[in-house]
Amino acid sequence: MIKPNSEKSNNKIAPLGGIASKTRSIPPNTTLTTNNKTLEAIANKQLQKNNSSEESLAVLHSHSDWLTINFTKLTEEKFNQLLQLTDRGLIVHEKNKSWSSGEKAKSYQNTISSPIGLKGAYSYYQIENSTDTFYDVTIALSGEYFAPLSTIEQWELYRDLYFKYSATCSRTDASIDDYSFKIIPLDEMIEAYKNGDYFYFKELMKKEEYTSPDNLTTTHYFGGEGSKKLVRVYNHKNESLRLEAQFRGKYAQAAFEAIATLERVNESDEEWSKIIQKTIGGIAVGIIDFRDKSKLKNQKKADKSKTKRLAFWQDVIDKVGAIHLIKVIKKKPDLTMYQDKFNWVEKFTSKTFAIIFNLLGEERFINYVFKLVRHGESKLTPSDKKQIEYLRNNLEYLDLG
Repeated sequence: MIKPNSEKSNNKIAPLGGIASKTRSIPPNTTLTTNNKTLEAIANKQLQKNNSSEESLAVLHSHSDWLTINFTKLTEEKFNQLLQLTDRGLIVHEKNKSWSSGEKAKSYQNTISSPIGLKGAYSYYQIENSTDTFYDVTIALSGEYFAPLSTIEQWELYRDLYFKYSATCSRTDASIDDYSFKIIPLDEMIEAYKNGDYFYFKELMKKEEYTSPDNLTTTHYFGGEGSKKLVRVYNHKNESLRLEAQFRGKYAQAAFEAIATLERVNESDEEWSKIIQKTIGGIAVGIIDFRDKSKLKNQKKADKSKTKRLAFWQDVIDKVGAIHLIKVIKKKPDLTMYQDKFNWVEKFTSKTFAIIFNLLGEERFINYVFKLVRHGESKLTPSDKKQIEYLRNNLEYLDLG
């Protein structure tokens, strides 16, 4: 028998991230709506220091894991800026390759993709009595796209998409990774469902699939696959137990805005990362609730205010409110082609530069080199500039002596 929480779990909890200037205060586990005043991550107290080694080793990490955003009537300049913001120099255009996300979904004329987890499509058109070209765009960013981004970089992306490009969101996923495999209580969640002690979803289903020839992954779905909001719990690459909350439609837009509109004042990077993670984690656990209905006469018409939250779920909420930061490990890119070019310059031109330096002297040599650089810059193409930006973001992986 799962025990109900002994604390007054219906009391309004303290606002998440008290050091932030404008985070939202809501009751615990409020269902996401389009009213942003009701959106906040759930965290009713900081995680107490625990002397047990098991608790101190437990690590949680909250992050974005999917984002589908849509844009209408972008100018050509805005369209190009949007691609520069999201593609990180690796995007591929396939013109006249139409695309649609479903039978009743909007169709687009051209597709875009990249090897970093970005897929999308766009159409362009002109309006009567106007010579300007406008663009309608949809872009989907997967977990692979978000993986190398820090918590703050994820928030900055959300903010720019929302404020600079007026993005609307049709799907967003908020995930919590439990690297201890001990904090996300899957067994208790299943038992509570069987006992009827749950809110905000109607069904529990289990799916098994092979993610590799020798790895069978079991995913538990709390909520129907076709619903606007559901939670998945599964073993993620044998690295963590992942709780993944998926939102569609108005719920996706509400979750997207809750993250995008967080306002930073003077918090340090560490403080701000914690606030963002609490927001994302709170959104994820706020999608469902587990409460004791045993004393109710009619459980099918249960009034949440007359129930107590089960202790195991209150414990999850408490811990999500005190997320430990983990360092994002950036996957090393393959820069062999670029490294070979730099090696060639060093091997075959260094002697020539030495001769010119000794011939001209230091001041005239510097002017000579700057003249060469300026001449070269005049020949840079948009593709060259993208490569430069890509290499700048990965400079730590190049050996430039």
